[in-house]
Amino acid sequence: MSTATASGPGETRSKLALGALALGALAIGTAELVIVGVLGLIADDLDVSLRTAGLLVTAYALGISIGGPVVTAATIKVQRHTLLCAALVVFVLGNLAAVFARSSRRTWPGIRLLRS
Repeated sequence: MSTATASGPGETRSKLALGALALGALAIGTAELVIVGVLGLIADDLDVSLRTAGLLVTAYALGISIGGPVVTAATIKVQRHTLLCAALVVFVLGNLAAVFARSSRRTWPGIRLLRS
C-alpha cells in the first residue's frame, strides 16, 4: 500500500495562506515589541525620562486589552479574510505615516501627555 499523496492546488494554496499569515504575524509582533528595545532612544529624542517613555508600552498594552474585545465585538460579522486584509492595510498606513512624519508630534498627537 502506498502512502504517498499528490499535492493538489488546494494544498499549495493553503501553504501559501499559512505563510502569509505567519509573515503578517511576524511583522505585527515585531512592531509591537521593538519599542522596548529602543525605549532609551525614544526617551532621549523626546527629552523625557525613561520611566515616562515607558508609558508608551503601558498605553499600547491598555489599548490592546481594551480595544481588542471592542473591535472583536464590532467586527464579529465581517469575514476573517476581509478583516485581516483591512487590519494589515491600517497597519501599513500607520507605519507609513510614522516614516514620513516630519516630527514625532504628527506621528502621535498624545505625545504632549508624556511631557506634562
